[in-house]
Amino acid sequence: MSNSLTLNELNLDKLSYIFNSESDYYFHLNQILTDLHPFLSNYDSVMGNVELVLGEAINNGLTHGNKGDVSKQIKVEVWKENTILFLTVEDEGAGFNYNDVPDPTLPENREKLTGRGVFLMKSLADLVVFESNGSKVEIHFKL
Repeated sequence: MSNSLTLNELNLDKLSYIFNSESDYYFHLNQILTDLHPFLSNYDSVMGNVELVLGEAINNGLTHGNKGDVSKQIKVEVWKENTILFLTVEDEGAGFNYNDVPDPTLPENREKLTGRGVFLMKSLADLVVFESNGSKVEIHFKL
């Protein structure tokens, strides 16, 4: 992992992170956010959304994708093109039918303890695209 450097300072096209499912995901999320903070310091409103959406995507990959299997990994990539921040989160799970996620705002789903993550991600990011049968998500934020 990088040591709190921005994409420009690293002179890289992408920041990449790989960690296993037994890892403390908060540690990795905080490291990624620490690396991004100087880069996004002029975009405070976006930073909060990035934190929530990235945390949700990583947690979904660990919990639902890899199902806590310590032999499986999560891969996160971050890059910027023009005024768009791109994030990808990929797990090693079988994927899911992302077109069949129940709407958590419907009365019959409001009391359920799960099922809000994809809705949250789509609400806070500018674009959310699922790939690889749902085991990879690409998230866009306009800067």
